[in-house]
Amino acid sequence: MPRLTGEQWRQLRELAGLPGENDAAKVVAAAAGRLRRPRFDPRRRDQVIAAAVAGGKFGVERVPFYASLWESDPAGTERLITNLAAIPPSSAATTAPEADDEYSHLWPPDYRPYTAEERQRMQLGPTREQTWAAQDERMAAEAAARPHPEPALSDAAYEALFGPDN
Repeated sequence: MPRLTGEQWRQLRELAGLPGENDAAKVVAAAAGRLRRPRFDPRRRDQVIAAAVAGGKFGVERVPFYASLWESDPAGTERLITNLAAIPPSSAATTAPEADDEYSHLWPPDYRPYTAEERQRMQLGPTREQTWAAQDERMAAEAAARPHPEPALSDAAYEALFGPDN
């Protein structure tokens, strides 16, 4: 097996993407893997993706996704895009507005909170906010009614232990 010069070894480590590695087996295996990978050609990527958009295979909003996918696997992404079927144009754009009006009664109205009269008529209880506010008031009243124990230390004893500034 031929021996590599220092410069050749440095170039091989850079090709492998392992500039600080000294294990020859790891460097050679990594370099061989990189050499087997197809070279990334941005012009080919852009041509294939532009043709797919023009052919109706996907919309312009999906171009960044397929471009990033192409960078990780060019051959596989090209096969994927080639095998995609064209998406038929949406029929929603051709729907007449009268058709929407005809079926509008099937959809619920825009959400709005019930008024107090509607809540009373439907026999609904208070809202969450009203429940929470009542609970807060009740807890404050209970705390105020509870007897408070005398402090364990008088102010003078506290100052004697911890000093006047604390």
